[in-house]
Amino acid sequence: MKPRFKKLFLNLSVLIVIVALALLGYVTVTIQKARTELSKQAIKELSDRSMEHFEAFYNPIDRMAAILSDWGREEVLLIDDPQRLTAQLMPLLKELQLISGLSIADTLGNSYYLTQLEGNWLYRYYQKETGLYHWVTIDSTMTVLADREEELDYDPKTRAWYQLGMSEVEIRRPLWTKAYSFSDSQDWGVSGVVNWQDSTKGTIVAAVDIPLKNLFTRISTFGKGSGSQSFLFNDEEKVFDPNHSPQFFVSTTELDEYFDKVLNVWSDSAGFQSNSFEWSGDKYWVGLQPLHITQRSIWLATFTREGNFFTVLGNNFASVGVVSVMIVLLGILVAFWLVRRAKPQIEAPEIEMSNFESSVKSWIAQGEGSQVEFKSTVRMNLHSNNPGKEIELAWLKGVVAFLNTDGGLLFLGVDDEGEFLGLNADRFPNEDKCLLHVKNLIKEHIGPSYFQFIDFGVRSVEGMNLVYIQVKPSTIAAYLKPKTGEEIFYIRSGPASEKLPMSKVVDYLKRRRVFE
Repeated sequence: MKPRFKKLFLNLSVLIVIVALALLGYVTVTIQKARTELSKQAIKELSDRSMEHFEAFYNPIDRMAAILSDWGREEVLLIDDPQRLTAQLMPLLKELQLISGLSIADTLGNSYYLTQLEGNWLYRYYQKETGLYHWVTIDSTMTVLADREEELDYDPKTRAWYQLGMSEVEIRRPLWTKAYSFSDSQDWGVSGVVNWQDSTKGTIVAAVDIPLKNLFTRISTFGKGSGSQSFLFNDEEKVFDPNHSPQFFVSTTELDEYFDKVLNVWSDSAGFQSNSFEWSGDKYWVGLQPLHITQRSIWLATFTREGNFFTVLGNNFASVGVVSVMIVLLGILVAFWLVRRAKPQIEAPEIEMSNFESSVKSWIAQGEGSQVEFKSTVRMNLHSNNPGKEIELAWLKGVVAFLNTDGGLLFLGVDDEGEFLGLNADRFPNEDKCLLHVKNLIKEHIGPSYFQFIDFGVRSVEGMNLVYIQVKPSTIAAYLKPKTGEEIFYIRSGPASEKLPMSKVVDYLKRRRVFE
């Protein structure tokens, strides 16, 4: 380091220490004057973290139910083809182990149910014309291990999930039942319900089942290591207790005294609320929030001793912002010192939709690069004048690379030189068919869970239609699946999509902090 830079570094370091000590003294005095306000803020943050844990539990389930709704509307899920239906639904249930089962029923009396059973799979279906319930046990390869038929005193129309599904004409995002007893396992739990309309079978209702015991397994992890505790209670002021099966909600008189203390400060009002209470010579703070998936019938309570907040404040200044200030200042210093080695953060490019044509022309004029790519067609090989899978996989590879890098824009109907070709060569009868084809290709070869990072559509530029695909960086690793059982990881390297060997994928993801 040059002498003038060394002197600057030392002077800035001394300045940072002086400012940090001054801030520490100010915050210490402020804490003594504003202990109550700090406690309210701290319990709010603690309660929000508990709620984030819970949302991390049900959000994937919420998204899965929405996927079922989308598939149903696209007539991908056929209740009268149970074998195909099982093959479609097994991967979803395998990914979300907290779901115990999945049910589908239509207004004609046909029904279907899928669950995992001791490492295998069991599905049951009823088709009205046979009048019998069919039970089929299969392994993960869809090999049938057992098959039987029987009459069964079961009618899905009497079940809570079906009745909720028929209560509204169209349910795209799942509604959640109150706790009830599942018919097959007899476990108590809740179901997330969606529905869709079928031209021949009327309303079709689908539900995913979550046992309350699985819910408690998730709740019981909240607050570990922070000195706090979390629990659930309902609007009847009964506490969720896993030891009181099957209904689980019990009166506070049957539990420890602090449950009663917590509920004494609760009122059935909207949104978050906080309060304090005295117990065993200590002051406690509690944060209370309703779970919106239960229509405010179940609440999440998080409470801790007030002293825990100030123990943390005394040992870790990050809790009150002092370390944050120091880190920012030190970060500026390090950034100045290492500016030539620092890699600037690249933002995903976006089309200005209010000025679409001008914005697209501006991006295309820049030519292909690390975040922009052109493809002449969606599916047509212009040399053979026939549709080609290799054409589709070529642009899908670009989408995966954008997902795994810094995002990007893909234009279909534009050649390598930036000339507009349009979509006539692809011979789609209309724009909707083209968009559906693009959507199905992404779903099949990348996965439906990545639609949250992808926006696409068909728009006209210079009188010719093109497909635009806007891709944001994914928070989960994306793979191209050219065929069943094959997964390829791509990243963007300049204007090309580069295949990354599996031996390097984990290191790459760690560097990008894609997963913890």
